[in-house]
Amino acid sequence: MHGNIIGSFACADFGIGGLTPLTLDDIATRYNELVRYSHFDPTWNSEKVH
Repeated sequence: MHGNIIGSFACADFGIGGLTPLTLDDIATRYNELVRYSHFDPTWNSEKVH
């Protein structure tokens, strides 16, 4: 999750230029957006799928 969030900032600018002005508030905002638009089941277990 965290790599996805940080990577999205890197993709917003050429190279890592999008990372230099980041604040923790920027990261928290992007995280909350990801949570709002996604669903991750924290109780999912691949062993139960069989």
